[in-house]
Amino acid sequence: MQDIHKELEQKIARFHGREDAILYASCFDANAGIFEVLLSPEDAVLSDELNHASIIDGIRLCKAQKYRYKHRDMNGGYTTCRRELVDLLRQRSRPYLFSNSLPPPVVACASKVLDILLASPKLAQKVAGLTKHFRSRMTTAGFNVSGDDHPICPVMLGDARLAADFADGMLEQGVYVIGFSYPVVPKGKARIRVQISAAHSMEDIDRTVDAFITVGKKFGVVA
Repeated sequence: MQDIHKELEQKIARFHGREDAILYASCFDANAGIFEVLLSPEDAVLSDELNHASIIDGIRLCKAQKYRYKHRDMNGGYTTCRRELVDLLRQRSRPYLFSNSLPPPVVACASKVLDILLASPKLAQKVAGLTKHFRSRMTTAGFNVSGDDHPICPVMLGDARLAADFADGMLEQGVYVIGFSYPVVPKGKARIRVQISAAHSMEDIDRTVDAFITVGKKFGVVA
């Protein structure tokens, strides 16, 4: 690990108002690597039924008892930790110990992003505005967009073949989206995933919704 990695860890910790942070090579490693250090077969984990596969595998590895609850049917947020816990993860978390560090250019970009976010809320506010506009127009058009106000917007279609064909139809309209189906998501809950960012403009959002409506009418998803 180089100094640039440690600098990013400290920025992440400051961003969350915590003592320390630890970088993993991937999101999967981060989720899979924490449970085996902290939990044992004598412990229990309450887990959302739609948690990411990395969380599910992490719980399996530590052999703790798992109790699932319905998706998003629990109040809560996320957990950060004290420096002692980060030190423990550095010593015992196998995905951290036996993976290469993130490439310095990736770390430098992430560090710059944090600098921008900490300096001004404008980009976050822009994403929130674009997301609200997209979700509102899509719902009015008759689409089922899961979730509340998150910029990752799952447009629920149900059928796997429909999701794949719909994504192809969107590409023909000049909009790149991804269709997700089983085993990535549960059977019967195939969807199109739309990810909104601050790089998009309001015109981009409107053009995307217009494309959804065109393709949706073609496949009978909306009237």
